[in-house]
Amino acid sequence: MAVTLKPQDTPAIDGVLKLLSPRWTIAVLIQLSSGKKRTGELLKNLAPISAKTLTERLTTLRKYGFIERTAFKVVPPRVEYALTVDGAELVNLLKSVKGVCALMVEEELHNWGNPTLR
Repeated sequence: MAVTLKPQDTPAIDGVLKLLSPRWTIAVLIQLSSGKKRTGELLKNLAPISAKTLTERLTTLRKYGFIERTAFKVVPPRVEYALTVDGAELVNLLKSVKGVCALMVEEELHNWGNPTLR
């Protein structure tokens, strides 16, 4: 099913792009795309991200419904983060963007090797 974009769709799309634009946001989503992760695991996998920045990104993604936080009542406290259904859809969109990026790079390399196209 083809989706048609209309001018009135611009603010919503701009909003999502603005949400994704801060450094580490997409990296957090990619980490969570492989399954639930604890804070320490995310810090390790995303080094050199700071704990403060990670907390900010997790809070924002949770606020907009792209990830969920599960707190376990154990000692020491344990928290896990996971993608929601909307978060998984967003990651699928990022996969499509990756495909477009690959095509752009391929075309750029082709053009670079052809002096008439530069």
